[in-house]
Amino acid sequence: MNKKTILGLIFTFAITFGSLSAEIERRAAFDLGSGSIKIAVADVDTDSNSIVQYIWEHKVEVPMNAYLKENGGIELPEEAYSHALSKIFELKTKATSLGATDYTGVATAVYREALNGDDVIQQLTYDTDIEIKIISQADEGYLGFATAAEVSNTPKEHLICWDVGGGSFQISALVDGEIKVYKAAIGGVTAKQILMEHAQGRIFSRLSSPNPVDHWEMSLYVGLLTAKLADAPAWLTEKLMQEDVRIVGIGGDKSMFSIATQLIGRGSIDVTDVLDYLYAFVGFTDAELDKEFKEPGMVVANIGLMYSTMSKLGINEVSYAPVTGSTTGILTIPRLWIHDASSENNDTLAVQPDRDNESGYNFNGLMRTVENLWKKLHLGKHPRAHNMS
Repeated sequence: MNKKTILGLIFTFAITFGSLSAEIERRAAFDLGSGSIKIAVADVDTDSNSIVQYIWEHKVEVPMNAYLKENGGIELPEEAYSHALSKIFELKTKATSLGATDYTGVATAVYREALNGDDVIQQLTYDTDIEIKIISQADEGYLGFATAAEVSNTPKEHLICWDVGGGSFQISALVDGEIKVYKAAIGGVTAKQILMEHAQGRIFSRLSSPNPVDHWEMSLYVGLLTAKLADAPAWLTEKLMQEDVRIVGIGGDKSMFSIATQLIGRGSIDVTDVLDYLYAFVGFTDAELDKEFKEPGMVVANIGLMYSTMSKLGINEVSYAPVTGSTTGILTIPRLWIHDASSENNDTLAVQPDRDNESGYNFNGLMRTVENLWKKLHLGKHPRAHNMS
């Protein structure tokens, strides 16, 4: 083979390889949640919609849900908007310095709930030049599932994702080729509000703490959460019964999964472990919990929400996968990166859930739940139960 032929083959290979090679785009994905704003900057293969490498991930506390509740639960105040705007500017500046060339974001529970949520997001989009969309709770479940599948290395057909935010949670799974979503309008912050206002009769604020929680308050709180949660739909019950299924809980370093993992000392969390620590924290003050936890005022609310959900839905075990919100899912879903002014802001990403799971309190069985827990706590029938003073 002569030199000219070799050069020709090299040229042909280069042209072919170049046409087949993927386009890599450095993206910045924003997740505007009820308690924080998360960002992830990553290189994304736009052909396969997969992440090549993460460049930077970060979370800043912006307590939008608390702002809303403190403003009467109707509209987000100007203070909340200013806080969010300043943090998004800071995060975008950092992302740009790292080479990000495209930006998008999603907004979740608190923006759906607030009467002026659409206006706030439209103004944030205009002021930051980042297209931000308010997504449905079903789409939150879809994003959570995509994120869990990416970070847990679990085959999608064997995966159940449990994604808990500040104002809501979603449990999602692939069933007959479609994403099914169980949803509840309860998250870490709203659970704390239920504990303080409904179980303790106290005034809720973002800086307040329910601690110490006594035996009756703990029993009533778990009973209220259990009553508020809808029963597991048939698809979820059937999925949980599969032998090869894996339930993956995703969240950040202050999530209930992180708290439980820190307590138990392993990434796999059993419902009996959660019940143990539910009893253990009766009577604890902020000062006692502050030695181990970043937000002692959220510990009891989160553990109670975790136990109530697991016991109500029949979840025996969940594995924790640390994530920065649903930014992994946002980075890899093509529709979120089509910046078309004519498109609807609320385009759905996923199949809608088959029914609304959260529709207010269902008091059937509430008092039985409260009574059973009260007896165990009050009578000290559990090895971790504290003696009543």
